[in-house]
Amino acid sequence: MKSKLATDIKKFLILDLYNAANKGDAAILEGLILSLKKEIPHSLFIIHTPFPASVRYQPDLVVRNSLITHFVNSNKRAIYTLITCLALILCALLARLKLNLFYLLPERYKVPFSDFLQADIIVGMGGGFYNDNYWVALPGRLCHLLIGKLLGKPVVISAHSFGPFKSRMAQILAYLGLNITDALCVRDSCSLQTLKALKIKDKKIHKVADSAWLVDKISEEQARRLLEDQMIDLSQPLLISLSARRWDYYHTVGNSEGHACYVNALAKALDVIIEKYRALIIYLSTCHEPDRQVGLEIKHQLKHMNKFQILKGEYEPSQLKGMYDFVDLHIGTRMHSVILALSVGTPSIGISYEPKLVSLMEEIGLQDFVVDIENVEAMRIVSMVEMMIAKREEIVTTLQREIPRLQQLAQKNAQIITH
Repeated sequence: MKSKLATDIKKFLILDLYNAANKGDAAILEGLILSLKKEIPHSLFIIHTPFPASVRYQPDLVVRNSLITHFVNSNKRAIYTLITCLALILCALLARLKLNLFYLLPERYKVPFSDFLQADIIVGMGGGFYNDNYWVALPGRLCHLLIGKLLGKPVVISAHSFGPFKSRMAQILAYLGLNITDALCVRDSCSLQTLKALKIKDKKIHKVADSAWLVDKISEEQARRLLEDQMIDLSQPLLISLSARRWDYYHTVGNSEGHACYVNALAKALDVIIEKYRALIIYLSTCHEPDRQVGLEIKHQLKHMNKFQILKGEYEPSQLKGMYDFVDLHIGTRMHSVILALSVGTPSIGISYEPKLVSLMEEIGLQDFVVDIENVEAMRIVSMVEMMIAKREEIVTTLQREIPRLQQLAQKNAQIITH
């Protein structure tokens, strides 16, 4: 039986969407909304994001600028963000005492603050932003959670990855901010360990799965048409999709050197695979324009440039999922390209830039098919492709067993939010 909270909730305020132009973020949002609607069909969703124009229009979505969008990447910005946070926290405290003075705030903050007041429940959207790599936005994100709690709202973080928190300041902020939530839904085992190390209360922590597992797929005919419109020859002996990205947080080498090694390794591996299997490589990533530039870098290093095609469309998650269903295997650096491919039963190799992808591949039984971005070697990728082709039937059987389980865990995330 559902609790009173679950049956009464009608208005969700969803925070922490960074940019839906990144179709990984868009897939999380789409899957989250689908799962919440399944629990409470008649709901309104207010989305706060620094990039409102990136969110595709839906009649039950209201999209606004985030309340706090400042990054503490300089002393001046840090002071400004601190003052803003303190002012908003004071307004929340006064509102809790029935003194609604938020109309005194600058115009820019009035409407998003009123969204906090009117929300039935506040949801920190899933993703991977609570860690040291994105520490400049951490104070603002945690302040949003605090404002929600000060207003007496249920605050839940949806299917997220947490950590690593290496700096003492980040650890303190994370401990204080995350402990005030009502529930923390984590999508990977590394995050469980991170939260335990921070001494977050166990009763708050719930193991779930990424909401993107629940994204719908376009029809086979629609996907075929999208690929054929881009002049993709679907009769090729082996079709491989590729997702790559620029990573700016290398630890063992400088960022420029690390990126050059990564691109070079992929190009060399693809040349071998093309020669051995007469493969066609379809470059299909979840973050279109920035990733296409990386795709061009890889293509320019290939001997077989004519066997490497970069799709030029701007695709929604459901379209990407449909197209990944047409390929024989996927090589993905973007985690949500891997999720979308795996969710249609396409065997996938992961190139991990954060612990979240390693945890995902381990959980699904594909731990032999993931490599750290700092240790990418051409022949290692080639050997993984060879092994994946040899074990294809076994891998597909594993996916047929594991995907429904992960989809159930993704729906469990919505059940925790609404109860």
